[in-house]
Amino acid sequence: LKFVDLLFEADPDFTPPHKISGDDHVFAIMFSSGTTGRPKGIMLPDPYFFDERKLADFSQRPLIISSVAWSSGLLSLIRFIKLGYTMLYFQEKWGEVYLLETIQKYKVDVVIGSPRSFFRMAVYPRLSDYDMSSLKFVCCGGTPLREKDQQLICNKLLKGSKKLLQGYGTTEAGLVVVSSLSENRIGSCGKVVKGIDLKVIDPQTGNVVGANVEGEICLRGSNFMLGYFKDPISTAAAIDKDGWYRTGDIGYFDDDGFVYINDRIKEFIKYKNHKISPSDIEYPLIKHPKIEDALAVGVPHLKDGEWPAVIVVCKEDISRKEIIDYIAANMSEEFVPRGGIEFSDSIPEVNGKIRRCIKEKYLPIFLKDLKNKD
Repeated sequence: LKFVDLLFEADPDFTPPHKISGDDHVFAIMFSSGTTGRPKGIMLPDPYFFDERKLADFSQRPLIISSVAWSSGLLSLIRFIKLGYTMLYFQEKWGEVYLLETIQKYKVDVVIGSPRSFFRMAVYPRLSDYDMSSLKFVCCGGTPLREKDQQLICNKLLKGSKKLLQGYGTTEAGLVVVSSLSENRIGSCGKVVKGIDLKVIDPQTGNVVGANVEGEICLRGSNFMLGYFKDPISTAAAIDKDGWYRTGDIGYFDDDGFVYINDRIKEFIKYKNHKISPSDIEYPLIKHPKIEDALAVGVPHLKDGEWPAVIVVCKEDISRKEIIDYIAANMSEEFVPRGGIEFSDSIPEVNGKIRRCIKEKYLPIFLKDLKNKD
């Protein structure tokens, strides 16, 4: 069944009855991305999707990379229908070439997608073959984007003269931190949306910390999820008695109220005294001309906690030695993949986010290789 077929069959004079369901009515059950484990059904109320604070008139022809199966895609669809936009959605799997061709063909003025998709376009060797002049700016969220990587995207994809706006949110809470054209600080996701409370706590003690101190991001506000579907234990673990939702994300806010997100607590690779964000290894690897994609994981080590390891998708044949030499020449010593290097045909993604739970598939291989070396 295709959406376009339903449109042809629809009665153009049909007017749906106006129904007020209340703040506790479940409008939709969306699933968490499941990037680090089993997806959870998230019960979302009516106001979550029709919050006027989240409506912004900034485009006439947006391209939404996010699937309507996910909250970001569905929110964009509802929002832009209300604003009367012409929207472009992808029905099938896409890559950087298809993205660039679509922007050029349809003169897209705003693209909404993941940092990884913009990074791949920015480092694509034939980027200059495409006309990107219609782009006003791009919006991204879902995973952290480092300042240096944001600057690279602005310089290469946006020719240094346009904007990349980051946002931050979760399926459970919606979009809670946004950048704007008037207030856009490189490396930051922006400022907290009106009506939302944000605090940062020490993840070990639960104590609140101040500005410029890294910790776990916690959120409180109206129109959040009603809970996880048939999972009261996970709901109670996520939201405390005072209504604070613990996101599991590490970040901080500065003296001016700009929010910065570093990564998920679960995803850090803990090597000796270092907390390594996987993207700090992955993004430089994707810049290598022979590498299509990369995933960094931690392999347990008795003495050092974890050793970094990488799973690589190649454009051309490349040896493990070449990868190690490239990392040694372009990254800090702690990023060297002591845990091993494995090759794969692809790395599965969900809505622009890597399914990091595939680590469990490769972990026995890495551990076996390390044991054989010993």
